[in-house]
Amino acid sequence: MNYFKTTYFILLFFLLSLKPGIAQTCNGSLGDPVVNITFGEGYANAMPLPPNVTSYKFSTDACPGDGFYNIASQTQNCFGSTWHSVVQDHTPNDVNGNMMVINASLDPGDFYTQKVTGLCGGTTYEFASWILNILKNNACESNGIDPNITFTIENSSGVILRTYSTGNIAETLSPQWKQFGFFFTTPAGTEEVVIRMTNKSVGGCGNDLALDDITFRACGPTITAESEISSLTNALCEGESGTINLNAEISAGYTNPSFQWQINSNDGEGWKDIISANQRSYSLNIPAVNQLGYSFRLAAAEGANINSQNCRILSAQLPVLVNRKPTVDAGSDLVIIEGGIVALNGSAEGNNTRYFWTPSSYLDNPNILNPTANPPENITYTLNVISEDGCNSTVSDEVYIRVLKNLIIPNAFSPNADMVNDRWKIVALNSYPESRIHVFNRYGNTVFKSVGYGQEWDGNFDGKPLPSGVYYYTIDLRTGSPVLTGSVLIVR
Repeated sequence: MNYFKTTYFILLFFLLSLKPGIAQTCNGSLGDPVVNITFGEGYANAMPLPPNVTSYKFSTDACPGDGFYNIASQTQNCFGSTWHSVVQDHTPNDVNGNMMVINASLDPGDFYTQKVTGLCGGTTYEFASWILNILKNNACESNGIDPNITFTIENSSGVILRTYSTGNIAETLSPQWKQFGFFFTTPAGTEEVVIRMTNKSVGGCGNDLALDDITFRACGPTITAESEISSLTNALCEGESGTINLNAEISAGYTNPSFQWQINSNDGEGWKDIISANQRSYSLNIPAVNQLGYSFRLAAAEGANINSQNCRILSAQLPVLVNRKPTVDAGSDLVIIEGGIVALNGSAEGNNTRYFWTPSSYLDNPNILNPTANPPENITYTLNVISEDGCNSTVSDEVYIRVLKNLIIPNAFSPNADMVNDRWKIVALNSYPESRIHVFNRYGNTVFKSVGYGQEWDGNFDGKPLPSGVYYYTIDLRTGSPVLTGSVLIVR
């Protein structure tokens, strides 16, 4: 029974590829494109195609004339609005992407030609393109010339291996992209071919079209893949270990199928083969799960062809999500005056999280992100965030509150060497090491200044006692608060 299925699948490929005029794109699984022509992004960056790729001439005109093409992101109001206004190319998720817009010449010619190398003999490939008839259905008195394109596969000597004809591509009421193509099997020993798209219709009123997403890629049986997370929580948790169980089924079509599981860690490095993952079922242990998540897929090919990227087919991608650790920010360090109240500026992000502050002392509510605090002394608070999505991840961050003492500024002192009140003792000023103190006499002359208050003022200036009287001061605490001013009396 398996022999019959395999023979039938190969025979079906062969018969369909021999029939020009029958569009038969791949119904099984496809590989990554060996050729993938999207014509780039943005009309401002559009450039002529390389030499010998097309027999048509490049034009910068938004509406190219007969025998010319341009690379454009859209068409607007061409030839008296007899062309459709096409506002977007075909490539998915390619905003302002380009397409090849062709006004066919009066004589048949090659729209697109490219050599493809690195192939495997005995491997089935799909050659396809998305095509849009730009001509409106009421143009040319509803008698416009329809595009008719021949797809050709040639060997390196120019011998035609397979051909396929789209037939006449009819005008439509609105712009409609359609995919045309076919698949064929390379002869044994074939490593390179030439793919060609040729205009069969003559020019005139009509035969105007757009091409996009020309692809050439391996085609084969259908791969159905699935993944399952194996862990105590049935979830992948960032930073923790986890196991992914991968399994796939493949339909008949290969005589001696080989397999290779691949991983994409969403880190910008693309797909990579998983070492020794060469079975349809495979379990992968990840010691430390990243935060970006993963995707997996199974590559398959005939025998040793699995070693060539151009000869593989691929399953659909299997995305595996990761539960990220929550994020936490306890906010910037704070400064308050003793007896003051300040709000903590905590923030956190994550699914199913709860949070609490430690210690809970002097907080109105330690279980919210923004409690108010009135500590009597310097203190460090820690904001703890716990994820309850099955991973039980805990993260924390600290905030330091500096508590500045209230100053007591004497309005008089008596530096008379009796050991009583001989110095201007400003209580708690040493809590402000960046403070700036200036004392002036009645003429505005500075008689004392200090950064911080490591040495209390003894009532002297340049080592000599100042006379009794009133002196004036300014104290800038350098905390952003207003400068303190006042007077102090020296009594001798």
